[in-house]
Amino acid sequence: MDAYALQRSWDRVTEHGEQVPLYFYSHLFVSHPDVRSMFPLSMSNQRDKFFSALGRIVSHADQIENRC
Repeated sequence: MDAYALQRSWDRVTEHGEQVPLYFYSHLFVSHPDVRSMFPLSMSNQRDKFFSALGRIVSHADQIENRC
């Protein structure tokens, strides 16, 4: 895995701000409406947590091989 390339790609993704998790969840719920009931009605907190978690994972991607 090229951690540097992943991190640079993530930098480009974050330029779009809230549109990214909005798109992700919109696509998820349209493609798989059966999973919508597993999520809260208000998705703002969930979107923030998801985006934050992804950012944390990507920011430490260069350390993954050291932990496995």
